[in-house]
Amino acid sequence: MIDAERTVRSTFTGPRGVAAARGLAADVVAGWGLHAVLEDAVLVVSELASNAVIHGAGDTSLTLERDVHHLRITVHDSGGGTPTPRDTAADEPSGRGLRIVERLATQWGFDVDVDGTVVWAEIPVTG
Repeated sequence: MIDAERTVRSTFTGPRGVAAARGLAADVVAGWGLHAVLEDAVLVVSELASNAVIHGAGDTSLTLERDVHHLRITVHDSGGGTPTPRDTAADEPSGRGLRIVERLATQWGFDVDVDGTVVWAEIPVTG
């Protein structure tokens, strides 16, 4: 049962997997009773998972962790690369994902090593 867990992990592949990751995040965050951050959490998962599919390689994993103060969202892919927020023109169709994450999270970051790229974000839990 989701309520008993403090950590939930899942693996997904490709663009259809991003939708599955969003759905899982919505179910888990709602199951934890974190309704105040539900929309923000799903949006952060969507942005990080989409970036992993577009810029990464191989299967992608999603980890959701909660404590009393934060919801931590972590996405890992097998590719290398440095996630960098971009400044985009108003007419550009993409490139705003990490800026969105910056605004919704109290902190975010990444690690790159031989296993790939891990990007994480923490959202404050308000209720």
